[in-house]
Amino acid sequence: MKRSIAAMAALLGTALGAAVANAQELRAPEGRQGYYLGASIRTGFSGPSTDEVEGIGSFGMFGGSFRFSEMALPWLGLGGVAQFYQGSNDAFDALAVSGAIEAQFEPWPSRNLAFRVASGPILQEFVRQDPSQSPDDEPERGWGVLLSTGASYDLFPFRRDPLRSGGWSAGLYLEGQGWFSEDFTSFGVFAGLEIGHFFGLSRSKLDLPAEEAYR
Repeated sequence: MKRSIAAMAALLGTALGAAVANAQELRAPEGRQGYYLGASIRTGFSGPSTDEVEGIGSFGMFGGSFRFSEMALPWLGLGGVAQFYQGSNDAFDALAVSGAIEAQFEPWPSRNLAFRVASGPILQEFVRQDPSQSPDDEPERGWGVLLSTGASYDLFPFRRDPLRSGGWSAGLYLEGQGWFSEDFTSFGVFAGLEIGHFFGLSRSKLDLPAEEAYR
């Protein structure tokens, strides 16, 4: 867990240094620019594995997330995401809550397609619906580390002006996640819809026609 968080922190430091070095470079206006805030709904499944709990099975999960980030470079966004999931099967109720550092890579900025990686702490909980079936020493929850990777595509339905930076977005995404704690190891796949807003860049940082740059 400490190694994965340290690696993400090192990536943040390297990217921020590159962002400072490129601060004076003018950019063409795009939707995915500047600071970003967003919230999502997501659904999927998770399959926990454990030697400590019998018959735990897999879970259909439903949840949401809150994301904040900045497009530090045209091809790189950095920030954080908080997410939660809950689900159940015939015998157990499941809950997961996490916070993570996230990096998103956008190899083709004009296409609004990003590839994401994230890591951070997570709490997993699996509780039997019938307490009488639970042995006294059976673990129900544990702290661990989240590792995730995936892709997202943003649509900008209200961005009509090609000279405008940022705007409201509707993002579709697909993620694979691993949750690792002492008693539980879970793998899952999740899809969702995220509504957010990119605050854009100031005109002084955009490559605009003279009549627009000084308007």
